[in-house]
Amino acid sequence: MSREGAHRYLDAMNGEMMSLSVFADCFGESRSQIIRTIHPHARRMVSRNHKFVYVFHLEGDIVYIDRILNAKMITR
Repeated sequence: MSREGAHRYLDAMNGEMMSLSVFADCFGESRSQIIRTIHPHARRMVSRNHKFVYVFHLEGDIVYIDRILNAKMITR
């Protein structure tokens, strides 16, 4: 991957994380045991390319991103 491609990729990931400031309430709490071990009230958002899962939780109006996982790590 070229340096420019890497920068575009990171910009896209940053945009997805910033979208949580608007859409975090739309995601319900996860039922997955793997995700609940990270935080008991964790929520998840899958990236646009379906390669990553953003695990986050809310405290009031603040969104905390706990982990960014490879989507293949999450089993049903």
